[in-house]
Amino acid sequence: GVRGCAYPFTRASCYGKNKDYFHVDSHQNLLTIVQVESIEGIEKIPEIGLVDGVDCIFLGPFDISCSMGMIGDFSPEGEVMKVLRRAEQMVLDTAKEKKNLSLSCGSGLILGGFKPPGRSTKEMFDSGYQFICGSTDLGMLSSAAIADFKSNRVPTTK
Repeated sequence: GVRGCAYPFTRASCYGKNKDYFHVDSHQNLLTIVQVESIEGIEKIPEIGLVDGVDCIFLGPFDISCSMGMIGDFSPEGEVMKVLRRAEQMVLDTAKEKKNLSLSCGSGLILGGFKPPGRSTKEMFDSGYQFICGSTDLGMLSSAAIADFKSNRVPTTK
């Protein structure tokens, strides 16, 4: 694939001070994360996870729920959560297989994902996650905008 070029703005390049970063250092010690967002993707987790260089399979619960026609339905014993738990186990099983086949160096394959509503971070870590995103940039921006609006609202008088 084509690699982006934001190196002058990243800590890894010392914010542009490491002039060799893009051409030499940026291709070393990469973290490659692939996101699984559909039922079709879940079925391919073993194949995806065994690809050399894939370090993390990151589950997208909202997209998965949408692909099931059950958008946002994260009831604890509901179908979406059953599918997510199955996907999680598939990632963990693939990680073991990848390690046994000596197909990775470093930390191997890890499980990552967004935290769906109603699920605790502790439960996710206990389920084998090593990388959890509790929110999205758009969600945080929206919340901040609403809070700013409310804090600066001028009461109207009649």
